[in-house]
Amino acid sequence: MASRLLAALDYADQGRSVVPVEPNSKIPAVRWGRFQVERATESQIRRWWGFADFNVGLVCGRISNLVALDVDLRAGGDMSLARLEAAHRPVGGLEVATPGGAHRWFAHPGGRIPNSTSVLGAGLDVKADGGMIVVPPSERPDGAYRFGRLFDADVPPLPDWLARLLVGQEQPRTWRRAGRAPSGRYLDAAVRGVVADLRATTEGDRNNMLFKAAVRVLELGAAEAVPAVEQAAREIGLEADEIGETIASARRRVGACADGTDGVLRARARLSALPSPGFSWCSERPWQ
Repeated sequence: MASRLLAALDYADQGRSVVPVEPNSKIPAVRWGRFQVERATESQIRRWWGFADFNVGLVCGRISNLVALDVDLRAGGDMSLARLEAAHRPVGGLEVATPGGAHRWFAHPGGRIPNSTSVLGAGLDVKADGGMIVVPPSERPDGAYRFGRLFDADVPPLPDWLARLLVGQEQPRTWRRAGRAPSGRYLDAAVRGVVADLRATTEGDRNNMLFKAAVRVLELGAAEAVPAVEQAAREIGLEADEIGETIASARRRVGACADGTDGVLRARARLSALPSPGFSWCSERPWQ
């Protein structure tokens, strides 16, 4: 308990907004909305960690001078990052190992940087204003959070080109132009991977993984794969009402058409669009 309390106090001393996270989890232990605009005091932090050996969370954004790029290896984030860097330049950042991949930390550039899910590429999520991340020395059953090198409070600045992408001034060059469809082979493999990852999800993270899976297939323009995602969700024990609500939330997130046709994505950062409505899915896909 002492090490996580000391870490929480150290983050607070650096000017970060600290919140407790449930032990062995990434679920906040408190309502953390207020800590997007005010930081917890030392006495408050000590009271929190006096109740339990909480994991440590940081509220991202201007309040903590922090933007985090979440690279999810299970969703292909390493490949997406490589494509993004090949099209622009190295991302850099302070690297933090996570149970499912890595975070890259950057200093906040000012203004408002929106959160996003897979907007920069599959498996690349951005935690900025209104976002939160779990940080070292936190642990989960599937692994620990740790710094890749000795931690320095001087987190490097967010690259200008990446900042422009995140606020919607440019579109990622790795994305396909609107009106051009990804190849069928690529889509088959991508959807199979999404469904397989969902089937492998353990209890405690099922709704989150269902949401990510639904967002991913909709972003691919593969709305006809949603029933396969729903079937996988049933197989891991989710109830029909939970599945329906989560799928509906995913549709709202990406702005996909509810009738199964291709729709224009309206992801939060509004950085790009998927293939035009003229692209049609006609062939049977072996996703199940």
